[in-house]
This record gives sequence, C-alpha cells and structure tokens, in this order.
Amino acid sequence: MKPKPHYIDLSTIFITLPLEIVEDLTQRDIGLKTLTGFDIDTHTPHGRLALQMFAALAEYERALIQERIMAGIAAARARGRTGGRRPKLSPEQHQLAVDMARGGIPITTIASTLQCSRHTVYKALGQTRVGVE
Repeated sequence: MKPKPHYIDLSTIFITLPLEIVEDLTQRDIGLKTLTGFDIDTHTPHGRLALQMFAALAEYERALIQERIMAGIAAARARGRTGGRRPKLSPEQHQLAVDMARGGIPITTIASTLQCSRHTVYKALGQTRVGVE
C-alpha cells in the first residue's frame, strides 16, 4: 500500500521554488500543495501544469524587472549620474591629504585636519598610490 503523500504549505514561495526541487520531491513521493490562493497540487497533472506556468511567469517577471533596472541605470548614466555613495573628501581635500602625506605628516593628524576617519585618509592615499609609512 502506497503511503499518503505529505504536503507543504507553499502559498507564497511556490513561484520561486526551482522546478528541479519539485521534481526531486515528486520522485520521493512528496507532494506540494497550496493551502491558500490557487489550488495547486503537484500530485495531479493540473497542479503540475499550474506550477510550471506560474514558475514561467515568475521567471519572466524577474527578467523584466532586471531589464528595467538596467535601462534605468543606463538612462541615469546618460544624464551624467553615477551610482554609489558620494566621496567623503572633495578633490581639494584629496589633494591636500596627498600633499600632507608626502610631507611626512602622520595619518591621524591628516584625518583630524580633514575631519574624517583614518580609514578615509588611507583609502584616498591608496587611490593615488602614495606611500604611507
């Protein structure tokens, strides 16, 4: 006698569940069934079809979102925008840090003069390849 299949609540995650996992669970006689929303039961042909259709739609939606994100980034770059955090040091402060470091001033003094952390100074000096002792 075949044991009764076990069911897992997939009311929200069935769309992102890779179909390979579903196939593996089906081979081990573990069925998936939504408890709310659409009636999807992987022990029936209709349920497997519905799951595959929703998975295909979810993949399509993820691809559309990624495409829109990339188009938005390209449009922003075309307008002269760059992503990421603004630099802590202005170009003038950066040059001042380089000049002070070349003059032998300690990093702690440079950081307190520029009102930033020592890490910021090290990072700025590393961008211009100034030797730090």
